[in-house]
Amino acid sequence: MSQWQPTNSNILSPKPPKNSFIVGEGDLLYAALPFKNKLMIIHQGMQLKICNNEVSARNFIKKHQKRRKK
Repeated sequence: MSQWQPTNSNILSPKPPKNSFIVGEGDLLYAALPFKNKLMIIHQGMQLKICNNEVSARNFIKKHQKRRKK
């Protein structure tokens, strides 16, 4: 029986895709998914914005969370 080993299939790609990440929990859950060569922010099943990099995506999520809390 062999052990399953995760592979990095993008290791030889000249432009590897961006990694996805999730922020928050429950009703305030945001997902940043790779879309072409950018990151798409999704919240409650709706596309909010397409960001160029992870830093701008995290900044947008932080600002959007503050707006929703008011």
